[in-house]
Amino acid sequence: MNLASLASLALRALFLSLVLAATACEARDSTPTPADLPATLLGAWQVSDVRLDRGDTNPWAYKLNVHKYLGRTFVFAPERLTYNMPRWKGSQQVCETPKVEVHRTTALKVVSASLCSRPFQPVRPSPKDFGLPLSDSSLVKALSLICSNDKENRDALGGCQDTPHTDEIRGAWFIVLNPDEIALRWEEELFLILKRLPQDAKPVASFDCAKAATETEKTICSSVSLAAFDVSVAGSYKHVLGYYDFALRTYDPSIKPQTVKQLAAFKQSQREWLKTRDKCGGDVACLEQAMGERILGITDEYLNYAYDNRDYDIRLWGDNFGKSYAERRW
Repeated sequence: MNLASLASLALRALFLSLVLAATACEARDSTPTPADLPATLLGAWQVSDVRLDRGDTNPWAYKLNVHKYLGRTFVFAPERLTYNMPRWKGSQQVCETPKVEVHRTTALKVVSASLCSRPFQPVRPSPKDFGLPLSDSSLVKALSLICSNDKENRDALGGCQDTPHTDEIRGAWFIVLNPDEIALRWEEELFLILKRLPQDAKPVASFDCAKAATETEKTICSSVSLAAFDVSVAGSYKHVLGYYDFALRTYDPSIKPQTVKQLAAFKQSQREWLKTRDKCGGDVACLEQAMGERILGITDEYLNYAYDNRDYDIRLWGDNFGKSYAERRW
């Protein structure tokens, strides 16, 4: 091989290496860089609606999440994001020094890749399934949350954990629908619709605040957050009462005595819990903790009963229930 040929090969190799380097740089540059929360998001927001996958079949368990999350509040600030989800004592409800990664993609891609209420293609959920005002081809800016106190476990606030996707946005993320409304992808396969909370918002409890008599009732009626928790406890309780009624009417008669016994115990536990709640008096933190734990306890009551009677629960879940109970998610 002559010198001209060697020089030509060297030039080609140099050109190829430059192209590869440029491509690598471009790939690195395309990786989202964490940024501060947009200033337009700072302030208090409240969950005004809970959007479930309408294409999934679970008329009882998933709908409990409506009561669990409806009315919860989020406060966005540069130093931390706080939210008052139902929690057991000791667990935290804070995202320290929140940052966001900006992902520019289509609404269909971001929804179908990061939610797993229906994990198998080609029936992965779409924006329409969650009632989002976005077409499949809508170009969106999805903002994924990064918390300095939870960098290693971003799936804690949601994320498709059944089927890995290379283009999946892990953890909680949101789309700004308009200046006063956010669609937040949260845990348990749902979207929370957050609306900006007005400073003059009025508390609305499950009872008539004009007739509030005890210190506890008056404290609940003085707080938007506590009143919303009260509504959630009442909604969760009525929801599970409805489930027991459904079971008594449709399940095998052989388990009716057991169901009647458990229903009576459930009603008694609510009466006992009300006594415990009232001991909080005017202590806001105590009331919020008590009501949050009651919502979780009511959910556990339903889940335990449904699991114990899963052979009869096929009427709720549909034909696929009997194939693989373990594959279904609560």
